[in-house]
Amino acid sequence: MIDFRTARRLSRPEVFGEPGGVLSRMLSLSRMLSLSQRLSCVALTVGLILLVAPPVAAQDGPVDTVAIDRYVTAYLNRNGIPGAAVAVVSREGVVHVAGYGRGSDGADVTGDTAFPVASVSKSFTAVAMLRLVEQGTVRLDDPVVTYLPEFAMADPRARQITVRNLLDQTSGLDDRRAPAGPAESLRRRVSQLAGADLLFAPGERFRYDNLNSEVAARLVEVVSGRPFASFMAEEVFGPLGMRASTTVDTAARFPRSGHVRVFGTAVPAPAPAAFVNGSQGVVTTAADMGRWLGAHLNEGVGPDGGRVLSAESIRVAHTPTARSPEYVMGWIADDPGELSHSGGNPTFMAEQTLLLRDGYGIAVMVDVGMTATAADADAIVDGLVTILGGGRAAAGVPVSLVTDVVFGVLTIVVIALGALGVRRARRWAAARRRMGTAAVRLLPYLVPGAVSVSLPVLATALYTRRTGWDALAYGVPTVLMWLGVSTVVALAVVTVRVRALVASRPVPVSSSQARDATVVGSGSHAE
Repeated sequence: MIDFRTARRLSRPEVFGEPGGVLSRMLSLSRMLSLSQRLSCVALTVGLILLVAPPVAAQDGPVDTVAIDRYVTAYLNRNGIPGAAVAVVSREGVVHVAGYGRGSDGADVTGDTAFPVASVSKSFTAVAMLRLVEQGTVRLDDPVVTYLPEFAMADPRARQITVRNLLDQTSGLDDRRAPAGPAESLRRRVSQLAGADLLFAPGERFRYDNLNSEVAARLVEVVSGRPFASFMAEEVFGPLGMRASTTVDTAARFPRSGHVRVFGTAVPAPAPAAFVNGSQGVVTTAADMGRWLGAHLNEGVGPDGGRVLSAESIRVAHTPTARSPEYVMGWIADDPGELSHSGGNPTFMAEQTLLLRDGYGIAVMVDVGMTATAADADAIVDGLVTILGGGRAAAGVPVSLVTDVVFGVLTIVVIALGALGVRRARRWAAARRRMGTAAVRLLPYLVPGAVSVSLPVLATALYTRRTGWDALAYGVPTVLMWLGVSTVVALAVVTVRVRALVASRPVPVSSSQARDATVVGSGSHAE
């Protein structure tokens, strides 16, 4: 009997920037937030706990594919997800490949429907680099500038970054220190780093950043003399028979729109403009992901006998180093014998998992974007691991819906309190005899506006990655709604109260007006 670990460690770099358990990070983050934001964190934490099942023993006999279909369908229905595709493979071959629901184009999702897989792409870029290593044109521990002279930064330490540092995310690169301008090619993306500094010395520690894979992809282009997409097609996708897979430069070249979920409803939306190649640019299908995972389970050999890497290179791709014990070449080392990586952009999500000890691989792609409170692809993977272990998977609590409801209620509360503050403005002004005290009491009402204006800066600091208004609008729409309404309501309350304060104060009388009033009063008395 195989012991499957279904209480899987929830480390999602796509959501939080670095591996570190989601539950602990949410709890520590909540200490930095307001009461209303803490309520949302609590709701998310409870939902994540409910999604984790106890360990179970593996079933005897074939995998119950009917249970897989039943579970995935139930999860999509309960969580408001329009469509998804799933691949489950073993060392012996394909166990199950299927599509569920419909895409934003109205077409049925199948195992051959194309999905952008976001940061799952990083493991593909690592394999492309290892192909060059096997060909003898690149060495992992050589400095990047050995092969990519155009890689220049303001920080002289950048010359010490090795190829391995890029693949293991230990380079010190930080996209917050690079220009935010648009890029249309890997060459342009690397050139944008010319004036940037490193966050830390190369090899000092792990930090997840898309720039690592983007620089690596450009290195592949320069060394091979081929565009990255061509190299991937000929050297990675081709040997594995992944004929429906490609990699693109920008999100504008994704094959179709995905969805943004608001209050449990999936709304079709195009992906916001972004450069994605090397780090997030792979577009593939569930059927092709089955071929990809099968090669990782079988020492680099695909289902049709094509070899993408040697057994030794596969071992290197799966073995963490002392500098980066939790991350290795596009994979998170969840546990001995288990590797995974999530991928999420504002309109699609994906997850891949290798259960190396048990000989299974799982890929899940969903037609709705990842948010700060939803990671559906990896939640579905958790359920599939339970089924592979012979257990019964439940659809789980729709955490994103819970969070949306919390912020929806908070928005209604803000509107109600604002209306009450406006109605009682005169009473409030009458109780404030000193203008200075009244001004101090009004200052907290400016906080929502200040937070709203500075939200991209705050999100960038917390997320450890540059975050713009477009990412916030796609990722946390109900939070933006709450902040926007809070700002408008607060300004309305301040405006009405200031007017009430002015109206409640006596009008100053000049000395001439006082003399005139005295004369008039005296004349009337004489008469």
